[in-house]
Amino acid sequence: MYLDKDGNAYRNLFVATGIGMDHNQLPGFNTMKIDGKTSVPKDLKEYILDITPAYGMDPVPKLDELPVRTVDFAKDFGIEDLTP
Repeated sequence: MYLDKDGNAYRNLFVATGIGMDHNQLPGFNTMKIDGKTSVPKDLKEYILDITPAYGMDPVPKLDELPVRTVDFAKDFGIEDLTP
């Protein structure tokens, strides 16, 4: 548990969005940094692997041959940190 500036307890828990681009729900993951002094999550980025080019392929292509799309929440939406 962490305490906010008023002494109220909160959990530093974040459940990331599922962004499916224009192909519904593609596999992906999120990264973020935690400020060591303030425990504030920041620099949230989401990476989405576009597997649609691999549909029907045999053998399946290597992961580095498939496109990866990135959502940078600070750059794309102005969300600098994830304060409660």
